[in-house]
Amino acid sequence: MLNHYPTKALRVITPYEAWNGHKLMVSHMHVFGCLAYALVPSQQHHKLDDKAKKCIFVGYSVGYCLYHSLRNTIIVS
Repeated sequence: MLNHYPTKALRVITPYEAWNGHKLMVSHMHVFGCLAYALVPSQQHHKLDDKAKKCIFVGYSVGYCLYHSLRNTIIVS
């Protein structure tokens, strides 16, 4: 993650840009604490049940870390 910030040696660009030749894509980043939905697999819900759980975004891991407040659990989606 340190390669994503400008340094004194490169002044204007980041080490990521210097190494790869293009800017880092950040469109997939989310604001911590925002509303997010975790998809429920089709094997775990019935026809009229919700297809997603309403959660709070808390961070990044292998996927997105979401806090499900009704069950007090962290879901990696």
